Amino acid sequence: MLSAALRARLAIGAVFLVNGTLFATWVSRIPAVKERLALSQSSLGLALLGIGVGTVAGLPATSWLIGRLGSRRITGAGALCSCLSLALVAHAPTFAALVAGLFFFGAFMGALDVAVNGQAATLERRLGRSLMSTFHGLWSVGGLVGSALGGALTRLGLGPAAHFALLAAALLALAAVAYGGLVEADPAPPEERGPWAGLAWPSAEVVGIGTIAAFAAIVEGGIADWSGLYLRQSLGSPADVAPAGFAAFSVTMTVARFGGDHLVDKVGRRALLRSGPLLTAAALAVALLVASPAVAIVAFGVAGLGMAAVFPVAFGQAGAREHPGQSIAAVATMAYGAGLLGPPAIGFLADLTSLPRALGALVVACLAIVLLAR
Repeated sequence: MLSAALRARLAIGAVFLVNGTLFATWVSRIPAVKERLALSQSSLGLALLGIGVGTVAGLPATSWLIGRLGSRRITGAGALCSCLSLALVAHAPTFAALVAGLFFFGAFMGALDVAVNGQAATLERRLGRSLMSTFHGLWSVGGLVGSALGGALTRLGLGPAAHFALLAAALLALAAVAYGGLVEADPAPPEERGPWAGLAWPSAEVVGIGTIAAFAAIVEGGIADWSGLYLRQSLGSPADVAPAGFAAFSVTMTVARFGGDHLVDKVGRRALLRSGPLLTAAALAVALLVASPAVAIVAFGVAGLGMAAVFPVAFGQAGAREHPGQSIAAVATMAYGAGLLGPPAIGFLADLTSLPRALGALVVACLAIVLLAR
């Protein structure tokens, strides 16, 4: 028989994997959905904005629900609703229906993300050791799995509707099995069980943690959205080489996260928040100053190593506060909001100056994390 602690680790890890796979599954079929509805570039951009808006808009309600019902129930409900909404998105008959579907998909995914991070934080407190980085590594693995399956099923000619339905059913089954191993949150004191439990203005410390997560979201979103164009447009890379920058960033981040918990326990969260983003800042500076595609790809890979610990550390710190569900929701709101606004802001800066200069803002964001780490 598995111990309760091991069952909980496996269950929470499985939900992180489900979460990452769900999002990557949607991303892998965006071109097919665009083609089916004959969307323009601007219409697709507005539709994609629906996910981010839904995520941010749903987080206050998520915080309140976790305060009332606990993270275990919201994790289960979030997994169920996320899988169902993914399956329905592929059937959207019009642009308006797609926007609405993606809004709810983003809201449910955000709820699942906050709730399962609350589960991880609860288990960390009970076991007295760091676990968050490994869990976030499993989210990244889910992203790689979802992307790979999406590419394979596209080549086999499977349409988005059948693809989403199959993946949603499989992931829902995995989440249902994992639900039995999730942990019950510690009960709140009687004075904190009122109708508005989970809704309160975050403390200055939580705002500081959220600011770190926001800068990290800007860096990750900027590399995800603009590294390919930088390699293609600014450095003249072939079209099939341009995605390699973000691929290198993603792979190194995923691998590094599986060693992150050991580093947190050995050197501490503050040291990681100082050294990791400093390494990323240096790597990005090299990528922007040395006009070589090969150097830039390697530099993006090094940047992934430096950023690997930031989100896990931020969510771990938020989960260690007095009101973990509320604190994680506040940090997530700041991070997702910044991730929503950061990449477009880089685009505006690029129009005003140039893309390499605009990407210099990512170096500044890394240095801001280093300063805030104190």
